[in-house]
Amino acid sequence: MYKLFLDQSSPEWRGADKEIIARRNGAKQLTNKLMGKLEQAVIQELAYQEAIWSANYEKALEKATSVASLLDGDDLKGYRGFWYYLAGSAACYCKR
Repeated sequence: MYKLFLDQSSPEWRGADKEIIARRNGAKQLTNKLMGKLEQAVIQELAYQEAIWSANYEKALEKATSVASLLDGDDLKGYRGFWYYLAGSAACYCKR
C-alpha cells in the first residue's frame, strides 16, 4: 500500500482515489450534541491558559472552575474531571 501511495500514477492508486472521493462526497457531517457546551467552555479554557502562563493562579482557579461547571452531564464527566484536576493544581499554586 505504501508503494501505491508513493506511485500515485498507478491504476491501483487511481482506483482507490476514486473510491475515497466517492465516499467523501457521499458522507454526511453530523452535528455533535455536545458542541454547544464545548463552544461555551473554550472561551474560559483560553482565559485559564492565559492566567496560568502569567502566574495569575487565582484567576486560573476561577476559570478552571468555570470550565468544569459548564461541562455538565455524563458524556463530559471525564473532561470535567480533567478540569477539576487543573482547578486543584491552580488552587495549590495559590497557596504557595
